[in-house]
Amino acid sequence: MPSSLDNLSQILPSVQKNVSLKNYTTFKIGGPAKYFLIVKSRENLIRALAAMKKIGLPFFILGGGSNILIPDEGFNGLIIKNEIRSIKIINSRENQEKISDYRVSRSYLQTKPASNVKILSIIDLEYEDRGKPVLIKAGSGVSLGHLIGFAFSKGLTGLQWFAGIPGTLGGAIFFNAHSGTKYISDYLYSATLVDRFGKVKEVGNNYFNFGYDKSILKKTGEIVVEATFRLFRGDVERAK
Repeated sequence: MPSSLDNLSQILPSVQKNVSLKNYTTFKIGGPAKYFLIVKSRENLIRALAAMKKIGLPFFILGGGSNILIPDEGFNGLIIKNEIRSIKIINSRENQEKISDYRVSRSYLQTKPASNVKILSIIDLEYEDRGKPVLIKAGSGVSLGHLIGFAFSKGLTGLQWFAGIPGTLGGAIFFNAHSGTKYISDYLYSATLVDRFGKVKEVGNNYFNFGYDKSILKKTGEIVVEATFRLFRGDVERAK
């Protein structure tokens, strides 16, 4: 197998060169990526990571392009655009009792505002979903908005608190996205991760050591491939 940068296209046939990144960020700024690759499956992601390990080329995983600034000079390596967007309901009779008893412990709270800062209360909106629990698995390249819409179409609630956040599922887990008093970690059941060398593992919620705006992924550099959430058959109209 060729290992030089000149033959990168032989290793990753779909790779592109000198792609402007401004079209892939919410701020619409940023220079070109020397190499650019869109991945739509776990297998393609692992193949790309293996190639980067062999060549020694720097890379960066790009999701929805929110919460990120790319410099005018661009990125002198490979941008891997994550478009792993599968979604499926994986509930079964066998795991129903287990997920019904599942609880997430959260010891962190949002930072309190200064005493002289006036904020709007969301107490009138605050409630807990109380329907039958259901597991739903989604690829990390799915946008939060799309996932919420899909869940609603199946009569599932829980993720509505994160409507309006313009990122993908992978980024939401990486930063433990939050809105009001809810965190994405409140609903995360398990996830599939891959490290920078292509090794895959399945982990539960507790692995992430979630905190305010943080997860263990900031230290490990592991990449979310898929995530499973515990949602509820609830009142979709109220959730909307």
